[in-house]
Amino acid sequence: MFRTITSCFAFLLSVAFFFPSHSAAETAEPAFISDALFVYVHSGPSNQFRIIGTVNAGDAVQRLDRDSDTGYVQIQFDGNRRGWLPGQYVSDQPGLAVQMQQLNEQLANQQTELNQLQQQNEQLSNELASRTDDYSRVREQLQVANNAYEQLKRQVDASQNSVWQNPKVLGAAILGFGLLLGLLLPLLIPKRKQSDRWM
Repeated sequence: MFRTITSCFAFLLSVAFFFPSHSAAETAEPAFISDALFVYVHSGPSNQFRIIGTVNAGDAVQRLDRDSDTGYVQIQFDGNRRGWLPGQYVSDQPGLAVQMQQLNEQLANQQTELNQLQQQNEQLSNELASRTDDYSRVREQLQVANNAYEQLKRQVDASQNSVWQNPKVLGAAILGFGLLLGLLLPLLIPKRKQSDRWM
């Protein structure tokens, strides 16, 4: 009789551990394993129960229940497996290893963005240098054109001055002006009437 009661009690206890109630599943909360290297998961809420697996630091699990006497926490891990482990190894925040991994990913993304910005900056710097060279060449060409214009202007002025300084040209100009004046003056001055004409 006693053996039968003991067997029934053991059966009910195993059913309670391996088939938790729906209320525990409904109150499942996301949690993380702390930074211990790995933690043993037991079949019951103390280290007196057999070990049914391990979880690694940083693993994401579901917190299902807590035993107030032992401080053990029931978790769901590796899909639908359930077990118990000490509550100090379960945290609401990701462990340092996970946070470090996230920070490394953020750093890698920022490094990629920085590299892209540096490439864009280098391209813009090259374009600016090219435009500056073009501007310098245009200025040099403009300066050469201005110098050529000033030189041509001096040559024209010098040639004009040298024409009037030539005695032959100056004499021809005076002769031409005299002939023109001699032709125009008789036309401009009216003729006098000859009143003392002999009849």
